Amino acid sequence: MSDNLIKTPPENGRIPLSNKASTNSSTPSAMRQSRIRRKANIPVELELTNGIQIYGSVFIDLDSRVLDLMNDEKNFFPIRLEDQTILIINRASVAICRPLESG
Repeated sequence: MSDNLIKTPPENGRIPLSNKASTNSSTPSAMRQSRIRRKANIPVELELTNGIQIYGSVFIDLDSRVLDLMNDEKNFFPIRLEDQTILIINRASVAICRPLESG
């Protein structure tokens, strides 16, 4: 078996999530920039089909509306709670989505 497939954990017991040696640093910055998208955090109240209410902020494109997020083709979307926890919500489980006024 090849030595590069077997790794010993470091002395502190923590395994790094990425190895700088394996990171592709030759990616042009223009390509990296194209993946970065600015989003607006919009406060909403969600009522799920099981009656649970969730208050938090959804992330939408700057030129979009919450309605666009709810009608998007993706099945899941993230919502950030007040304590900064991020939940992934199944769009089919949302009965009501109410944008809240910020401030």
